[in-house]
Amino acid sequence: MSTLRAHPNAREGTQSYEVAFALRSPVATVFSTYIDTDRWRHRGFANDVRWVQGNPWEEGSRIRVEISDPLPAVVEHVLLHYERNRELIYTSHVFGATLNTRLLFTATSEDETEIRVSVEIAGKPWPIFNSSMEPLIKKTTSRFFEDLKRDCEWSALQARQAQTSGKIIPGESDRSSQP
Repeated sequence: MSTLRAHPNAREGTQSYEVAFALRSPVATVFSTYIDTDRWRHRGFANDVRWVQGNPWEEGSRIRVEISDPLPAVVEHVLLHYERNRELIYTSHVFGATLNTRLLFTATSEDETEIRVSVEIAGKPWPIFNSSMEPLIKKTTSRFFEDLKRDCEWSALQARQAQTSGKIIPGESDRSSQP
C-alpha cells in the first residue's frame, strides 16, 4: 500500500493517497457489489448508511455513513461522477478534512478487476491526527476493500460452481458460509 504524499499538482497543505486492489471477479460483479450500500454495514466500520439527498448513485446525491472505527463519526459523501462499471468520484467531509476520492474500475481480464483508489485530503484535520490522517485512511481503505474483495470473490466462486452443476472447481476451497 502506498503512503500519503503530496501530489505534484496538489495545493499546499493537501496530501494524496493512491492504492490499487486486484480482485478475481468480473468488473460488473465488483461494481455492483461496491454500489450495494446495504453491504457497507457488514464491512467492519459502518453502523448506518443512508441516502439523505437525491436518488442513490445519481450525481449530486448525498450519502451519510455513521462509522464507529477507528473513532465514532459521521461521513457525508457527495457523488460528483458516476459511470457504471468504470468510475466513481465523490467528495467527503470527516474529522475536519475534505476528501476528494476517485475510484477507477478496470477489467484486467474477463474474470479479474483492478480498483484504483485515489484520495486527496485537504483542510486541517482534528488535532488528534497530528496534521496527518494517513493511518486512518490506510486502515479504513484497506479494510473496506479487502472486505469488498472477499464479497466479490465469494460471489464469483458461487457463480462458477453454479455453472459446473454445484461441483467444487479444482483448486477452489469450499466455504461454509457467505461473508
